[in-house]
Order: sequence, then C-alpha cells, then structure tokens
Amino acid sequence: MVEAESFTYSSKIVFLYEQKTSIEAMGNAIFHVVGTEYAHEVKLIPLIVAGSFIVLSTSNIYFKMEWKMKIKTLALGLILATSVTAANAALYTNTYGTQLASESNCDDCFSGAHAFGAGQTINFFGNTYSGLFTGSNGYVTFGVGASTFTPQALNTQNIRPMIAGLFTDLDSRNDGASNVYLNDSTAGQLIITWQDMGHFSQNYGVRSTFQLVVRSDQFAVTGSEGQIGFFYNSITDSSSASAGFGDGLSAVNTGEEAFYNGAASGLSNSSPRWYMLSAGAPVSTVPVPAAAWLLGSGLLGLVGVARKRKAV
Repeated sequence: MVEAESFTYSSKIVFLYEQKTSIEAMGNAIFHVVGTEYAHEVKLIPLIVAGSFIVLSTSNIYFKMEWKMKIKTLALGLILATSVTAANAALYTNTYGTQLASESNCDDCFSGAHAFGAGQTINFFGNTYSGLFTGSNGYVTFGVGASTFTPQALNTQNIRPMIAGLFTDLDSRNDGASNVYLNDSTAGQLIITWQDMGHFSQNYGVRSTFQLVVRSDQFAVTGSEGQIGFFYNSITDSSSASAGFGDGLSAVNTGEEAFYNGAASGLSNSSPRWYMLSAGAPVSTVPVPAAAWLLGSGLLGLVGVARKRKAV
C-alpha cells in the first residue's frame, strides 16, 4: 500500500488567446493545458508515481479558471505505468480507405462528387447533397469542387459551401508520403484523411495530417459523436490556415463557424470537435476532451481507496 499525507494544492491561471500554458507541481507532475473553444473542468487523478497525474480534460483559453485538489491518504492498486504524460489527440480512425490519386500528387486540385451512398443525403445550409468534393488544400465542398489555395475565414468565404479541416496551400506533388484518402465503407459516412501533406511549393520539410468525418442526415449518430467531426494529428506547417464551416456567401449567416484562423501548426494535436446539424446548420457541438486514459508504458487499471491510518 502506498500512502500520502493530506494536502491541498491550488492555482489560478489566466489564459490568453492561442497561448499554451504549462503548470508544474509536485515534482514532475506537468499539466499541459491547451486552449479550446469550450470550457471544460480540469480533473486530476493522483497516481502517487513520482508525483504524476492523469489530465482528464483541457480548459478554455478565454477565461480565468481556478482549480483545487485535495488528496487524502490513498491506497493505489494495479499501477503498471512508470510515467504518465498527456496523450496526443488522435485521428478518428487509422483505416484511411482508398487513396485518391488526383489529390495525392497535385497542387490545387479536387475530385468528386463522392457519394454518401444509396438513399443518403445531407442538408448543408439549406441545400441537399448526395455527396461532396474533396480538395487537396484541406477542405471539402458541396455542389462543385474547388481549387482555391488562399485560406479565408470560413464564415465569410464565397468560394463554395465548404467544410475545412485545414484550409491552406497544401502540396503533394512528387512525394510518396503526401496522400489524401477517402473511406466510404460505411453507408452515410465519408472520412477524408490528409496524410503528411507538404506546403507549396513542394516544401516537405513541413507536414500536416488531419481528418474530416462527414455524415449524412440519415446516419444514426451514437454516443458522444456528431455528424461532422474534425480530427488533428501532427501539423508542423506554420503557414496561415483556417478551419470551420461556411455556406459560400460573403455575408455571415446563422450557423457558420470560423473556429480557427492562424498558423496551421496551431491546430497540431488539438482536441477533436464534433458538430451536429439542424436544418443544415451547426447548432451544437459535442466537445471531446483530450483524455489521457492509457498512458506511459501501460496503465491498465487504477484503484483509489481512502483509508484512515491505524494507530500502532
């Protein structure tokens, strides 16, 4: 049995826009708090392994936050991890599907339309579509494809009705590692993956990997997921980029969402985002915290039992 004396730790953090904050406490317990758009409570599980902790969620960058933690005498069992760190946000799936030949060796190209499947459609800002077009520059469009390479705020862009995971001037020419994939194996669901994309002009010293999940109105959404999902892996490109939804009209209309404008690398390993659609517009989000459940060299179980110290 491992025991620890009772104590209280508290801190106040003021977050600034797009700022990453690290907090160090109890020796090597480092909590990396990365800004997201929505507030989440910070919860910590004490492991009593060299003072490490599991960070269960991240917090908003736009407000002041206070957290306090009190640990009573604990008995911890089945701790197999020797070190614990926050896990990187993952892609929705590692099953990428079929490589799209055009987007996997081009600059500023698209393909489609890629169908959701028989009887499957999506109402996107008032218009109904049976499929979408995939673009090499990090977005999908509806009605017709696009090859625009200059990123724009999604709520004011007038290119096409668009969902952008990472709208920037990506490049995949003459590079075997840069590829775009489409997984359409499930009726009503299209998963598009941009893997290790470089930047114009054939700059492969930077890489971007991210994924969009787009589901039809007929798809049965379950659990904590949504209809439209944004997922980010490693992005080292510092070029300007944008992300979100847009109806293709210059005016800002209800439901349009420009949740990111900045350096592409600012979305690297960021928390996934799920959106639900109602009457074709995003009306709610299902935040997915950057949870750290299986970490380090392998944490298979954790049992915490509060006990009173017995007098000898």
